[in-house]
Amino acid sequence: MREAIANFIEVSRSSGKTKERRDLVDAARLTLGYIFFELSSYKTAIKYLSDISVEFYDYPEALLALGWSAFKLEDYQTTLNTLNALVEFYPDYPNLEEAHFLLGLSYLKLGYQEFAMNEYNKIIAAIPAAENFAKYLEGAQNTIVEQERQMTMHQAELLELEFKLLEQLPQKGGNGLPHSEEEEQAFRLERQAIMEKILAQRETMDSLSKQRAAQQRKFEKADLQKKWRSYAEYGRARALFLKGIGEQ
Repeated sequence: MREAIANFIEVSRSSGKTKERRDLVDAARLTLGYIFFELSSYKTAIKYLSDISVEFYDYPEALLALGWSAFKLEDYQTTLNTLNALVEFYPDYPNLEEAHFLLGLSYLKLGYQEFAMNEYNKIIAAIPAAENFAKYLEGAQNTIVEQERQMTMHQAELLELEFKLLEQLPQKGGNGLPHSEEEEQAFRLERQAIMEKILAQRETMDSLSKQRAAQQRKFEKADLQKKWRSYAEYGRARALFLKGIGEQ
C-alpha cells in the first residue's frame, strides 16, 4: 500500500510539473503577443496569442489581446467572435468591462448601434455610479474575506484527510499479527475513498483560489472600473447619436 500511495503522490507531482511547463510556454506566448501588439505587429501578435492553450490560467487575457489585435487590423467580425466567446465562457473575468467596451466599438464600426448600446449598457449596469461606489467596494472586500474563510476551512479539511490517509498505512493487528485478507480489503477500500476525497478537495481549493485571485484583481482595478463606466456612458451616447442620424 505504501507503493500505491507513493505512486499516487508521484502522479500528482508529475501532472503538476507537466502543467507548469505548459503554463510557462503559454506565459511566454502571451508576453510575446503583448510585445508585438505594442510594436503594432498585430498579425504576429495574433500568431502567438492563437497558440495559447485553452487550459492556460490566463487564457481570458489571451482572448482579450486577440480581440484587440483583430480590431486594430479592422477585422471586426473576428473581434466579435473572440470577445463574445470570452464573455460567454468567462463571466467572472475581472476585465469583462473592457471586453464589452471593445464589443461596443466593433458593433459601431459595423453599423450595429443597437448591439453597441447593449454592450455599453452591460458595463453601466455592472458598475455603480460614483456616489454608490464606496458601498460597492465594501461588498467586494467582504467577498474576498468570505473566500479566504472558505479556503481556510477547506485547507483544514484537506489536512485532516491527509492525516487519515497516513493512519491507513499497513499495520499489524492488535495481536501483533498481520491483518486478515478481509481486513486488508476493507483498509484498501477506505484508503482509496480517502485519496478520492483528497483529489476532490484539492480541486475545490484550486477553484476557490482562482475565484479569490479574480475578485482581488477586480478590487484592485476599482478605479479603472469607474473609468469604464464613463467610457460606456460616452459610447452609448455616441451610439444613440449615430442611430438618430441613420433614422433621419
